[in-house]
Amino acid sequence: MMPGPVCITADDFGLTRGVSEAIVELAAQGAVTAVSVMCHEGADLELVPQLARTGVATGVHLVLCEERPLTGDQARPILDETGRLPPSWHALFARMVAPLAWQAVRLEAEAQVRRYLS
Repeated sequence: MMPGPVCITADDFGLTRGVSEAIVELAAQGAVTAVSVMCHEGADLELVPQLARTGVATGVHLVLCEERPLTGDQARPILDETGRLPPSWHALFARMVAPLAWQAVRLEAEAQVRRYLS
């Protein structure tokens, strides 16, 4: 089977300054065709203008594990005891039986998309 065009996506832009710098460099060189941008509470988005100047396609990397939520107490049904999002997808799924858990996930995802678009 002959594969069609391949999209090479650099993941985790915003995780750290170093990760973002490396991704901007790869995008500027044309080594990647797309970038996923993390937009959670602690995401470092300082280099977004430089990334935008490369013309690379971007998308939202929804962060629903390990980090602090943008929605604060609205995410309470899915947070761990330290106020962070669950440590793993398994832990997140286990919390989904809690009342309002689905709403908390939806609100957090919407908040991250709004941050991406702003």
